[in-house]
Amino acid sequence: MPSRTNVLDIATKKVISVNSSATVNDGCKTLLTHGIRRVPVVDEENVCVGIFSVTDALSFFGAGEKTRTLVEKCNGEPFKGLSLPITDVASIPRCLMNQESSALECAQQMLECHVGGVPVVDSEKRILGMACEKDLINYNFLRGSALKIKDIMSRGVVSARLIDSLDFATKSLIKNHFRRLFVMDDEEMKGILRSSSILKFFSKKSFEKFELYGGGAFAKFPVSDAMSDYFYTVHPEESILDLAEIMEARRTGGLAVEGEKGKIIGVVTEHDIFQAIYCG
Repeated sequence: MPSRTNVLDIATKKVISVNSSATVNDGCKTLLTHGIRRVPVVDEENVCVGIFSVTDALSFFGAGEKTRTLVEKCNGEPFKGLSLPITDVASIPRCLMNQESSALECAQQMLECHVGGVPVVDSEKRILGMACEKDLINYNFLRGSALKIKDIMSRGVVSARLIDSLDFATKSLIKNHFRRLFVMDDEEMKGILRSSSILKFFSKKSFEKFELYGGGAFAKFPVSDAMSDYFYTVHPEESILDLAEIMEARRTGGLAVEGEKGKIIGVVTEHDIFQAIYCG
């Protein structure tokens, strides 16, 4: 284990944030423009008052518990929901890391709180940085470097079919706390559906045309409309050193694991690497 390092030393200092006076639309645009999963919501004093994530947005627009807010305040109309204050949809931060905390303490807190990133704050809760799984993996990577993909992968695949609705797939993502689903046709992989891709897909459409019926705005569209057919696979005997290089080169946080005869036998993610390093 490396010597004690403050979490702020490894965190991202140029924090992308949204003001608490922003709208849901502002938050969605920020997530998509910068290609990030979550953004801190701050007040005029730069105090972190919430976290707005892709999951929050999808839940709000018809795939989760936050749809209640859309129904109560906007009669269930997604287009109107875009104008709501972001604070109506953002989540209360599960944990905030003091700038004096160590990187190891941060990793432990993230595992306990089941989050992929945390704000780093001063004593007044003013945000100074954001620490995510990737930051902590890079900091302490050698600790898990002898492992192979088969040692950390999840076996079996929670997947969607080409003909499944985005409503079904999005609810599956939220229920299982996943960031992506593999799209299968029988046992053949056809693509990958990311939560961010779903939000991006809807950003290209007019929310004004959507109606909440049979489970939400997502019910009208098949998985194939929002998935990417551009994907990569890895093999269980490859090292996680190779895996990390592939993830970095492909700018992805999760890959399907291919077994004998091209059968998809599991999935391996950035979170799996993170857990292997800090739980192993």
